[in-house]
Amino acid sequence: MTVNDVANGQLSVETGFELLANPHRRVILLHLSGGDGSSATLADLAAELHAQLDDVESTEQAQIGLVHHHLPKLADFGLIEYDRQREHVRYHVDDRIELLLEYLEY
Repeated sequence: MTVNDVANGQLSVETGFELLANPHRRVILLHLSGGDGSSATLADLAAELHAQLDDVESTEQAQIGLVHHHLPKLADFGLIEYDRQREHVRYHVDDRIELLLEYLEY
């Protein structure tokens, strides 16, 4: 999976599946795509990961994983924009990811 897997501004289906194969990224994208908006703070996402996933023992652990792994990967593929100074994440809608997320919610 490389950044070149983005065609015409959208991820390939295969890349979408690979990104969503990780439960942390599924929780992140489901949180950002649903609810009252398409953005969240780093603290909000860390709290969501801690609440939703058994392997996340603390919000601090979740923040480390977000900052060093999951947010950069999602940003590389154009799904999010992460402002490190403000600790703010904004979701960029991708139709294929939205379709895959719909199936994951059931």
